[in-house]
Amino acid sequence: SPGGGRRPPALGPPAEARWQSAGAGLPSDDPLWFEARAARRSSAPSGRRLGEARDPVDWQLRKANAGFSRRYAHAAVIDQHERIFVIGGATADVDEDADGGSCYLNDVWKGDKRGARWREVSSDKYPKRFSPRRGHAATMDSKKVVMYVLGGFCGKSCDTRYLNDWWSSDGGDVWHNMADFSPAKWSPRHGHAAAVTSRDVLLVLGGHDGATYLNDVWYITDPSQLGTWEEATAAAPWSARYGHAAVLNSVDSIFVIGGFFADKSSGRIECFNDVWMSEDGGRTWAVATHHAPWSGRYQHAAVANGRDELFIVGGLDIDLQRCADTWRSKDSGQTWELVSEAAPWTARYEHAVVVDRNDSLYVLGGMSTGDEKFNDVWRSERTCYDNIHCHDESLVCKDGSAKHFEGRSNPVCVNMCDRRIFDECGDKEACVIQDRKAVCRDPCEGFECGKKEVCEVAPRHGTLPHTHDVLDKGTAFCLACDDAQTKFACDKLKQCTWSAGHEACLTKCVAMLSHEVCTSSSNEKRCKWDDGECVSKKTG
Repeated sequence: SPGGGRRPPALGPPAEARWQSAGAGLPSDDPLWFEARAARRSSAPSGRRLGEARDPVDWQLRKANAGFSRRYAHAAVIDQHERIFVIGGATADVDEDADGGSCYLNDVWKGDKRGARWREVSSDKYPKRFSPRRGHAATMDSKKVVMYVLGGFCGKSCDTRYLNDWWSSDGGDVWHNMADFSPAKWSPRHGHAAAVTSRDVLLVLGGHDGATYLNDVWYITDPSQLGTWEEATAAAPWSARYGHAAVLNSVDSIFVIGGFFADKSSGRIECFNDVWMSEDGGRTWAVATHHAPWSGRYQHAAVANGRDELFIVGGLDIDLQRCADTWRSKDSGQTWELVSEAAPWTARYEHAVVVDRNDSLYVLGGMSTGDEKFNDVWRSERTCYDNIHCHDESLVCKDGSAKHFEGRSNPVCVNMCDRRIFDECGDKEACVIQDRKAVCRDPCEGFECGKKEVCEVAPRHGTLPHTHDVLDKGTAFCLACDDAQTKFACDKLKQCTWSAGHEACLTKCVAMLSHEVCTSSSNEKRCKWDDGECVSKKTG
């Protein structure tokens, strides 16, 4: 087939014939027709796992029922503060649109950085927002500050049914219709993909416009500066497709992964399992692999983590089987390994996936068999021994040894109090592990000093007296007169007094500069005059 896409071995004539009408060709070549049939399919063929828990250590349920409604065909992004945004989508099946599209959404929900608490970003104060839609694309700018929503399908709720507007927002509450300033030149579409490079070049790739499957690539440079959309290529070498994924790595290589194509006249149906890569902003393309080991699929999700590993998660294949597998590539999509064969979350498609700075993946919502839709949140994580978090599936951490990252390509075990995981303590607090959780506490709590000393805390980024070591956390030490650098600290010590003339904290005897004061009745048991100096009797 064009662009090197192929059917997996199981997708021969029987699978194709299943879709053909008694006349000729397919009943429809619109991807929504296929999705409606998939939604009615109550179960997969026997022998196929639908997501039974086989390796639960890889995934943890963060929220069984998040605040947002059950949905599919939505979008999700994650910002620089590790807040996850769920945007729009649909709550009813494709052909349940007789009510005029009220099953489509334009709400925005914000979750904390662990995906456990959610609240809706209200539109009451700023009602101007993109129209309800599904099958749209969403992405963040290079700094993860501004989010973009592009295109989608609006059903009977709008005249065109397919959209090519694009909107921007910083925080999800105030939205700007960027098409008012820089109208899109790409055709209205859904099931497309979008991404932003490190130089803030926004790209739109492929999709379906209601009549035609597309393999064009469009871009706009620095969209906040109201530029113009340009066509990188009208026909990329990868086959025209819908429901594919596009991701970027750290050096701005663009990857197009999987997707779906159907042609009514020829009866051709394909779910792709190819991977294509562009290093020049989508103008030219090279194939990374024609035939990945995962089954051809669409409406899956894909992301790239901080180590430039590519992940593909879930999806729908040509046999209408929902997938619950996770695959990873460490070499730019050329080879793939199975990370999780069947996750504990129910197999699904038209879900969303984001990745945080700790390389944890989040699966949000989606659709499974029949009318089963989800509003759950799952997070990939592996917990190792002795309160250590492990950042790689094959890594085993033992005996409480807390290591550090040794470069992006060599993940190691990290202590739960490592600031890359937990950075919520103040400068004069210390992180400790209690009940398998990282918590902040006063470093002086339980810290013992001598009778004539008091516990003091040297702040993070400060230095420790005597050793002058630079500190990476609030650290307790025993304060003596010589260590007190301020009057406030000096006053904590009963045997010391602040000498304003010396700007120093001195023992009370040393601070007495006259014979009369030193040998006064109030000091006679403690101090004595010795060779012109008032000293402690104990040390004199």
